[in-house]
Amino acid sequence: MASAQKRPKRDENETIDGYIHMISPVKTSKNKNIKYFNAVMQEKLKFTDVVCFKPDLHCNFQDLEKKKSPVSLKNIQRVPSNRTSADFDIRVGFASELSTPVRALDFDFQPPPTLQTTTIKDIEQNLNAFQKATIAIKVIDIGPTESRTTRSGQVMDCKHIIVADSTSSISCCLWEAHFDSIKLAQSYKITNVAVRNFDNIKTLTTCPDTAFEATNDIGPIVESEKKPISVEKIIRIKSAACTAANKCSVCSKDVGNFNSELDTIKCQSCNMRQRTLDITKQYKCEVVAQVDNNNTKLIIPDLVLRGRPDLVLDPNQLETQLLNSVSLTVKLNIGCTHVLDITHIQN
Repeated sequence: MASAQKRPKRDENETIDGYIHMISPVKTSKNKNIKYFNAVMQEKLKFTDVVCFKPDLHCNFQDLEKKKSPVSLKNIQRVPSNRTSADFDIRVGFASELSTPVRALDFDFQPPPTLQTTTIKDIEQNLNAFQKATIAIKVIDIGPTESRTTRSGQVMDCKHIIVADSTSSISCCLWEAHFDSIKLAQSYKITNVAVRNFDNIKTLTTCPDTAFEATNDIGPIVESEKKPISVEKIIRIKSAACTAANKCSVCSKDVGNFNSELDTIKCQSCNMRQRTLDITKQYKCEVVAQVDNNNTKLIIPDLVLRGRPDLVLDPNQLETQLLNSVSLTVKLNIGCTHVLDITHIQN
């Protein structure tokens, strides 16, 4: 029997010429503690994702992008793309070299499609979830601060804002790193904002590489009612996994079990010693729930659980209570899978 066709593989070294765009901050991989950054290479006929494992080139890349200067990358590797199975990304390794092209390029510096300004209506009609866009908008509403627990266990704050242009308006999840980037009724150019799709409703969310640039007033914006930033649903819990973690007061990571009779404890994640009285117990429930006849993964964070005095804050008992309930009436953020509030529990 013939074996399944494998993804294409091209790992030979080569040299490419072009222009550099969209340089990310230097990042550290979770598993191997390796530093790297991402970028986009403008070749003659296409734009290609780049991952660079030489962090010392970061400043050079930024300077070349700022000056719109052509670059030559030697000894790079083409590796299967993380986004499209038929494409290849560029890997810049320790043996790769950055220089000026030997010959003048026969094409000009052009921004990638994600840096070309699009309208909100175009996002709603044509972009898919997880695609990124650049928009020119005005902030028309800013919601209250909410706390969320990420998949890595980190507690982060966010706000939901409503932005509008002349074509439409849309909800955007603004993470705490960008809180100081916006003001109500001000106009901005937002670069690298990501699209989300929940219940067939498009929303936006900021990412680590999202950038805000204050601009002159964009002029008239669409006249419409504010779009909701949450949706109420009646759900039925089909499975549940509840956890309790002792959160570090500095980095919010789990410090594990400890002797509460000790005066202090050192967090192994951030290496900071602190009073044991400052360590807080935090609960989280990950559930699979029936939402509109679909099985959907949801996270019920600590603040929501504590807001229900009829729920017992013990992982095993929480799981049992949720599974024994007939239904829950909840508020969900549009475009995410977090429960904002449990307004009713039917037993």
